[in-house]
Amino acid sequence: MLLKALDSPAARENVDNIFADSEDGKKATIEFLELLVNAYPTDEQLCRAYGNELLRQNKITEAQATYDISVRISRKNSKASRIEDIPSPVFCDKCNASIWGVHYKCPDDNWNVDLCAACARNTDFVRMIRIPSNRFQLEDDE
Repeated sequence: MLLKALDSPAARENVDNIFADSEDGKKATIEFLELLVNAYPTDEQLCRAYGNELLRQNKITEAQATYDISVRISRKNSKASRIEDIPSPVFCDKCNASIWGVHYKCPDDNWNVDLCAACARNTDFVRMIRIPSNRFQLEDDE
């Protein structure tokens, strides 16, 4: 299925620029990931990759909304009834533990660092974003 999406005209047009740091390259990367997320709306990891790219490009509000969607997908797939029971596809970069429920990312230079709640309390990062965001509601999934 992914190969079919990659073979679409929009994907072919964006592949050459996907890793470019120019403004056009950044825009193409976002458009490409958005295309894939729309083609595969139940793919939690793809949704999270899209959130990571938004965060990398300092689009924090959009990244948080996208992370909330990835958590919602994971919740549905795992049938979790509480936030702390929702599995995350990442491990804490400080203690290497599997992350369940709330975790954190730094939106600054360390955008690709994932921290469990315990390690986030003991970090020197000045800014952290919460995943899922404080706006996330389990009732939204019912």
